[in-house]
Amino acid sequence: MPIRFLLTPIILSLCLLYLTVLPTNAIAIEGGASPDNQPWLMYADKVTTLEDGKIIIAEGNVILSRGDMEVRADYIRYRRVDSLAWAKGHLNIIMGEDILTGEEGEINLDRQTGTVKPGGLFLKKNNVHLKAAEIVRLAEDQYSLKEAVITTCDGERPAWSFSCSHLDVTVEGYAKARQSAFWVRSLPVIYSPYLVLPAKTKRQSGLLFPEFSYGERDGLSLNLPFYWAIDPCSDATFYQHYLSKRGWMEGVEYRYAGDQNSKGILLANYLHDRLEDDDYDKDGVFRSSRNRWWIRGKIDQYLPLDIMTMLDLDLVSDRDYLREFDDGLTGFTKTNQALLNNFGRSLADKTALIRESTAQVNRRWTNFYLAGQCRYYDNLNRDERETTLQVLPSINFLAARQIVPATPLYYEGNVDYIHYWRKQGIGMHRLDIYPKVSWPLRIGPYLDLQGLFGVRETVYDVENYGDESYAAQITKDRPTRTLHNFQADLSTEVGRVFKLAGKSITKIKHTIKPAVVYDYLPVKDQNDLPNLDGVDRISSQNIVTYSLTNYLTTKQVRDDGGSVYKDVFRLKLSQSYDIREERRLLAAEERRRPFSNVSLEAELAPTDSIYARYDTSYDTYDSTCRSYNGLLRLSDKRRDSLSVDYRYTKGSLHELNTGLSLVVTPAVTVSYENRRSLDLDKNLESRAGLNYQAQCWGVSVQFSKTQEDRRFFVLFSLYGVGDFGPLAFSGAR
Repeated sequence: MPIRFLLTPIILSLCLLYLTVLPTNAIAIEGGASPDNQPWLMYADKVTTLEDGKIIIAEGNVILSRGDMEVRADYIRYRRVDSLAWAKGHLNIIMGEDILTGEEGEINLDRQTGTVKPGGLFLKKNNVHLKAAEIVRLAEDQYSLKEAVITTCDGERPAWSFSCSHLDVTVEGYAKARQSAFWVRSLPVIYSPYLVLPAKTKRQSGLLFPEFSYGERDGLSLNLPFYWAIDPCSDATFYQHYLSKRGWMEGVEYRYAGDQNSKGILLANYLHDRLEDDDYDKDGVFRSSRNRWWIRGKIDQYLPLDIMTMLDLDLVSDRDYLREFDDGLTGFTKTNQALLNNFGRSLADKTALIRESTAQVNRRWTNFYLAGQCRYYDNLNRDERETTLQVLPSINFLAARQIVPATPLYYEGNVDYIHYWRKQGIGMHRLDIYPKVSWPLRIGPYLDLQGLFGVRETVYDVENYGDESYAAQITKDRPTRTLHNFQADLSTEVGRVFKLAGKSITKIKHTIKPAVVYDYLPVKDQNDLPNLDGVDRISSQNIVTYSLTNYLTTKQVRDDGGSVYKDVFRLKLSQSYDIREERRLLAAEERRRPFSNVSLEAELAPTDSIYARYDTSYDTYDSTCRSYNGLLRLSDKRRDSLSVDYRYTKGSLHELNTGLSLVVTPAVTVSYENRRSLDLDKNLESRAGLNYQAQCWGVSVQFSKTQEDRRFFVLFSLYGVGDFGPLAFSGAR
């Protein structure tokens, strides 16, 4: 076959390919090529060239595009010699996710700079809208605007905006405005001759919106935070908090995130209090100093060799501080919730008079755990400080339950060392070694029996710190104790599976587990030992505990075909019988009580939106309930929630705590919390809140009332101004 006939279909195919890639009236402009040699492509209804192609005129639906940048207009006149394009009519310049619009403009395609009159600029990240009589793009991330308006609100009539005569914007930097005013709708509120606003799409330094409040003890209050984005992995917030009746409270918060396992939050506040102490909670204790402060925080830091270090700080100046300054940006409630959310560890309750600070180093293996820690107890009862025990340090080694090779036996155990120190009184070094061996057996087809035997050796080195009156309590400097215990656990488990007609939950299993546990630990005289914690006095045992537990477990089919099993209900009934109590000699008018209280525990969690728990302890001898507690939590997909927490302990506690949060509209949420003493028949603490969150701004209003004070808080926020985002991990950009 002749060669020309072979070439003909190839040439036709290439022509078709060219027509597909470059439509009719499309011109590849050689000038203004990008670093990867991509030319600008021009599309239009009509394209005319003048002066031998040096000038190109495009009319009707004109598009100039290259990479992620695109220029659209009704008319474009392009000059090749200086890569200058003049455009008019519905001008839109699309730069990735950002858009520059105007009636007319001049663009340098080489430098990707130019001027648009009048213009609008939309920065998608943070939803920033800018309008101006003239917008000049000086560089890829720099703009200059005349007679400008900036906002993060959508729509022609923004809820808020800043206007200015001149505005210089650096993306990932700041917007510097001259002759500026802050507007709410069409009403000017604040004027400033010079103003700096953040123009970053990431975390940004600057003033955050202030918090306003009023309290009977604080007076008028203004908390003005300044946020400093130090680097992608750390930031700090400085709080200037003015209280008209008390003075200035200074505050600082530092956060960092090194990687997935390393992060930290540290906070501190200081106030020289002008308000005289009038026995805040009527406990008869008056603070002796006007200097009031609180240092708190938590750190998790991962080290090489899988070593984890943890720091928990909670140091406070006086016993009333946490209750007096419970609300607000740096108050106890907000701080405690932030630490719990980030670290899974909360602070002690605000009413606790002993505050614990801990420094810990630990290492985990598959079956072993080693930890060392120091614990400092800040006792707010000042007259007890010198006798308060401190842990300096403790070392704990734990071996998890695991099989003894080539035997049916399992072993587990722990070795604990602790050093107790205090300025005055008895201290000690203590080494506690407690290995255990267990043997699980299957008896027939239904019964499981497990026997456990443990030996516990405890060695002391007693120290006396500065008070000889304590020496009489201890007869030996290095006493020891040896204990052994035995446990037998007999149980069985029966169940039945029921098929359901549901689409997601296909089966439910009812399981009944009766169990009998016998614990034996012989009587041991321990009076020659120091008595500093629960390890020093271990009660003898000869007790049988019997229980009956019911479970309901569902099988749920996931969308990918896999299965999820979930315990949706648990009910446990238990009681103990003390053989030693039954056998002991009675004194006159004494009464045997070998049976313990009957305990009932119930837990219900059928869905992620429903959780209920109840427990009670019933005294069979006096026919009374010693305690009963109930908790109910409900929520839905709208984020509505309801919680009811009822607590009763005979002779000490009778309380009802309730919480309600309702999403009235997508923008409005109301909340209410109340803690009520049923013994005193009065509310101990109440909070009511209203939160409004619009597209570009929000306001939070809260009222709190306690027996000692009433407070009213208002906090405004503008989206993109005064907000800051989460920290990035090391190396993230």
